[in-house]
Amino acid sequence: MSGRVRNAPSASRVIGRRNELTFRLKNQVRRLKQQADPRLLVFAGLLLALDLFFVTVFSIYRLNTVLDSDGTPSLGSGWQVGRDWSYAEVLGYSKLLIVVTTLASIPARLKRPVYPGLALVFTVVLLDDALRLHERWGGTVASALALPYSALGELMVWAGFGLCLLTLM
Repeated sequence: MSGRVRNAPSASRVIGRRNELTFRLKNQVRRLKQQADPRLLVFAGLLLALDLFFVTVFSIYRLNTVLDSDGTPSLGSGWQVGRDWSYAEVLGYSKLLIVVTTLASIPARLKRPVYPGLALVFTVVLLDDALRLHERWGGTVASALALPYSALGELMVWAGFGLCLLTLM
């Protein structure tokens, strides 16, 4: 008996399969390039650059506050990323608003009900984020059900949002 393993694919078969997969991937990339609008790619790149800008400014802000001897912040509170209605949060709200309006404005001729459904989901996310609904209602739910943590109430509120959205879709 030879040292070859039975039923093992030959090297030429493996290479042929790999070349076929590479060819398919290149075709997919070529098709995506034809369909992608360069303006959209530039816009997405700008949004990512803005996010990177806010992360960088906040990191420098935090380092400066920690390393400064008296702890006095050098920038206003609007630069604190974790704070509600900070500059970064407003950018996030505007990005969500762009997503909602884009999904809602897709022509009805496509006859795909997923777009209005996604617009509704992102609208709920936008309203929840801007109005802090799950934080407020979650505390109420947690205290009403005597839950040990308000985060459990917040999760229950989000589960309720999800169930409502599923029934509407």
